[in-house]
Amino acid sequence: MIIAGSPGSGKSTYAREIRRENDIIIDFDELRKAISGKSHEDIKDFELINNMRKTAYRYIKEGKTKSRFIVLSTEAEEKKLNYLAEYLNADIYVMPTTQEQAKEFVKKR
Repeated sequence: MIIAGSPGSGKSTYAREIRRENDIIIDFDELRKAISGKSHEDIKDFELINNMRKTAYRYIKEGKTKSRFIVLSTEAEEKKLNYLAEYLNADIYVMPTTQEQAKEFVKKR
């Protein structure tokens, strides 16, 4: 499953709400912060994160585990999102939050 939406749209919260016991949530923004302490806007570690993303996607595609994967994505381009969903054989859920609502949520963090 892919949960798509702008930063602050509630992707992480929704993923935690629908998570089942053996689900694996993949959030590359959180991974970047954990590795480098940098936000989504600072892409100095882009190559590392991009390689991790590719490795994770290959792992999901190969079906080496019975766990359900929930991938959080800020990808806004529908064509790219659909390509990823097809590649991973995944459903897409787009957060209904508007960009204005997401910006307000981020300000409150």
